[in-house]
Amino acid sequence: MKQKAWIMLRVLINRYYGGLSEELRPALPKKFTKELKRCDVRSDDASRALAQPADRLKRVHYSWLKGYLEKMPEELRMPTIASLPREQARGICRILGCAVPKRQPSPPMAQYLLQHLYSQINQGERLPARYLPHSYLNRLGDYSKEELVRLASLLGLRDLVAEMRHIVKKTNQEALLRCLDDEERQFFNFYMYKERVKLSVPRLQLEHWDGNCRNLKLKLQRRGLGRLGKALSGQDKTLLWYIEHALDTGRAKIVTNNCEKDPIPNVTPQLLRQVVGIMNYFEKQS
Repeated sequence: MKQKAWIMLRVLINRYYGGLSEELRPALPKKFTKELKRCDVRSDDASRALAQPADRLKRVHYSWLKGYLEKMPEELRMPTIASLPREQARGICRILGCAVPKRQPSPPMAQYLLQHLYSQINQGERLPARYLPHSYLNRLGDYSKEELVRLASLLGLRDLVAEMRHIVKKTNQEALLRCLDDEERQFFNFYMYKERVKLSVPRLQLEHWDGNCRNLKLKLQRRGLGRLGKALSGQDKTLLWYIEHALDTGRAKIVTNNCEKDPIPNVTPQLLRQVVGIMNYFEKQS
């Protein structure tokens, strides 16, 4: 059997037998037991393998569609755009400079067009993130763009904490903190006064900050995306693909540029714990 078949069998065993238990192993051929043990998959949700391409395409940010749609002939491009969910269609039309088509193809035709588009983007039929070898970060493969951006924003607050130690004027510190919402202040105070482990990071150079809160938050968000990329170093490439494609291409590039093939000694383990801490916080809030 192919690797994907072993993974699906492991998912079904997880679902109906609670995992590869000691009671189940004697009933399986030795080859099966060996291959299934190699599939370190914790998920028991078989429905993810049955998701239609149109549903999977919803998680891809519209900025990734530009290159594929531009290569399509006009008679296919506009019906394909019309088949997309409304928000995706509006987004890609802003980029391409076209009006959102009013006429939609028939449901079977729309399904075919979206399947074709997704096959172009997801060449090689990547496994769902939850079917990857076990990692605490696999949950990120299901995050929306909004959730990933929020995670990055909270991660980036650690850089603001490091910068505060270089800002002498209390009025400047107070002005910076006024830009934070209640949740961000909660995280800032934890990082500032309770967290012991700190990494050495390049300074934000906020001595001459112009007071624009939006620019500050974008800068912190970029720092957080960089931290996320380093935390993902050494993770499965498929997980990275899902995270990149949930983000717009600009933010994804920051993550990719900071992600290494192997974990970064003394850096990746700390950042991984930081990311998992925020993920656990999100789960408690949901």
